[in-house]
Amino acid sequence: KKWYFTIGWRARLARARMGVKEDIEKCIQLVDEAEESLDRKVTILLPQIAYIRQPQAIEYIKKYLLSDERLSPTNPRIPGEPISAYLMSVLADCLTDFPVKKRAGRSYKANEINQARRWMMDQKEWKIRR
Repeated sequence: KKWYFTIGWRARLARARMGVKEDIEKCIQLVDEAEESLDRKVTILLPQIAYIRQPQAIEYIKKYLLSDERLSPTNPRIPGEPISAYLMSVLADCLTDFPVKKRAGRSYKANEINQARRWMMDQKEWKIRR
């Protein structure tokens, strides 16, 4: 059983969401140091970090949004989905003023991703949905 499916991890996430600084830092550290594929980090662990709904968690997700990396392709002839596109809906759930509306799928266009990136870079303070 992976550590991020345990009750202990869920408890740490809950304490982090309540604003316990040590748990916020530990959650981010665990994900940062996890020996998991980028795909697992982006699809499983980053949404769990988003659950924390604290500024440090948003900053951590922001660095992935700004990345040009991609998830592994499901078809070898087509590039994988940009991780930034995957994180758009996660951030739209967390941030009240996020400039791009959440969609059912992850079919965000390049101009929408760039708009979200510029907006994230310009923010000095996050308006986080609790």
